[in-house]
Amino acid sequence: MDRIPRPRALLVSLLVVCGLGLLLAAALIWGLPLRASDPTPASGLPTTGEGPIQATVLRVGDGDSIQVRIGGEKRTVRLACIDAPELDQPPWGAASRDYLKQRLRPGTPVQLWPKAIDRYGRLVAEVIGELNLNLVLVEDGQAFVYPKHVHQCHAAEYRQAEYRASRHRYGVWQPAGGIQRPWEHRQQQRLQPSHRPRPALAPKPSWGSDWPAPAPSGAGTPAPGRQAGRTQLERHSPTPAATLRFQGPRPPKPAAPAGSKPASTPSNPATPAGPTPPRSTPSQPSP
Repeated sequence: MDRIPRPRALLVSLLVVCGLGLLLAAALIWGLPLRASDPTPASGLPTTGEGPIQATVLRVGDGDSIQVRIGGEKRTVRLACIDAPELDQPPWGAASRDYLKQRLRPGTPVQLWPKAIDRYGRLVAEVIGELNLNLVLVEDGQAFVYPKHVHQCHAAEYRQAEYRASRHRYGVWQPAGGIQRPWEHRQQQRLQPSHRPRPALAPKPSWGSDWPAPAPSGAGTPAPGRQAGRTQLERHSPTPAATLRFQGPRPPKPAAPAGSKPASTPSNPATPAGPTPPRSTPSQPSP
């Protein structure tokens, strides 16, 4: 049997090694769970189906969101598969938040089963304390099953809990058929105009309303300083300043000195009482 020359054997070995390397790289790339819809946070927290996360409750935001501490990092968690009433749906929103506060006090250790990361960057997860808090909220009528995302959890179990709550009229099911669903309420708020209503303006005074209305006959003398009884045209026509008279009471005349006779006033000042004296003509100066 002929032996393969040494250079040819080295070339074959190199090709075999390169082929194995390419196959291994392709297997690693195709096996990575890279999904654009479920991005992995920068902190390296698991997102979907990677086991529970140990966390400590810091505070409760509303009926379906809490803030927790994971290691040394604060994260906001949105409770998965449910939708609690909004805070602007009184009194149901505040009642749901207070109920969750009683269940999850600050410092309570919980386990988070991640489902996704929502568009606000919140970790969507089931919150497990002594019980499944997501399921307990639905069971006690403090939240609704979220039809859009219930597939992320055990849908049949959540729907059965909601049916029991509606049958017993717990919480949000006290009105017939339940209150307005939170997702419908948010959509209604988005459709409403965002601008604030303008305050009602006071009616503008009519043209010439700064003058008083004509006084009726027999009503007495108009108030001092105001001119009553003028027509609309007269009110706004240019009036010489000399014709504007003070309508108030006249000042008293000065008293005559003692011993003086009062001057007689002729009945008609234009015509003198006696004969008109002849007009004197100045004499011409003598040359």
